[in-house]
Amino acid sequence: MTSLSTTVSVALGRRSDRTFPAAAATLIGIAVVLAALDLTVLPYLFREGATDWRAYEEAAAQLGAHQNPYAWANTVDIRALTPYPYLYPPPLAWLWGLGLNASLWLAIKVASLATLGLFAIRATPRPSDRVLITGALVGLAVAAPPVIHDLILGNVMVLYVAAFAVLAAVPDRRWAVVPLGILMAIAFKPLVAALVVWMLVRDRARLVDLLAVAVVVTIGFAIVIGPWAYVDYLVALPKLGGLAQPFSGNLGLSGVSQPLAFAAIPLALGWAAVAGRRLALEPGLAVAIGLTLIAQPTLGLNYAGVLIPAIILIWRASRPAGLLLGVLLPLVSIISPPVAGLAVAVTGSVIGWRRRPASDPVAAVASVPA
Repeated sequence: MTSLSTTVSVALGRRSDRTFPAAAATLIGIAVVLAALDLTVLPYLFREGATDWRAYEEAAAQLGAHQNPYAWANTVDIRALTPYPYLYPPPLAWLWGLGLNASLWLAIKVASLATLGLFAIRATPRPSDRVLITGALVGLAVAAPPVIHDLILGNVMVLYVAAFAVLAAVPDRRWAVVPLGILMAIAFKPLVAALVVWMLVRDRARLVDLLAVAVVVTIGFAIVIGPWAYVDYLVALPKLGGLAQPFSGNLGLSGVSQPLAFAAIPLALGWAAVAGRRLALEPGLAVAIGLTLIAQPTLGLNYAGVLIPAIILIWRASRPAGLLLGVLLPLVSIISPPVAGLAVAVTGSVIGWRRRPASDPVAAVASVPA
């Protein structure tokens, strides 16, 4: 226990192992909570079955036949033509047409969680320790109900977990935005608005890098696929507002009230801006990640997986707060992902206000070009 605790503490916390709570105890506590929740909720999650990837499969066939994969935009009911409407930019469907299938998609998403190991690599010199910490973090992530939910659905949120993990683990490296930029071009989701606003205030150069990656990848795919598919996508985009309404499985704020959801979005973006200007780097980034679940009005349990990197950031700044979030958020996420995101945002704001950017060593490093 002592050896493991010391290793994890050095890798994730940059603090003495004597600081309470011990790192190994934190991991074990979170593991116990996740095991208890999994025994309770997995039977219900598995009832949904893998469905979302069927939308990519149908869209791939339509692209291959030069048909409009966004034909649902011409109907009043977004699900009138198919129970699996394709809602993303064309690249994901095109990539699916190259030979992706549900099994390979599952393997890619699980493998992407290895990015959580970046939290260990930055501070742990021994390869064996890096493997140990990476295994522990990935194991806990895979056991988290939101991640399990996403793996069952075949959605893209685990890839967002991985992209957020890279951005959170190495915030002082310009290349950290590359995975998120690529993902935005392939499977864009509005939740990134909170991070974009945070970068706009905190580090405009990083935001330019992010948008440049997304634009370059988009142009590349437009050349390969053809601009007509993107025209169809842009025409369909305004119709996506039809999803922002109460329906079964919608755990977003719009599932409670559409006016509440659309009132909360500008508040979340404003909060992200304040976090970027007033808070220390890591807690401020945790706040922005938490607010992504407010900026996305329509979401499911699987979206809450993006809070995993934010919890690690909070734990690095305050172990008691990180432990508290680690054991409570899995349950809160099942009840309401936006409330879980709000808890992260509040906690990060309190911690970050105490560690202002001027005294934050990570923020100082972040100002040095990679």
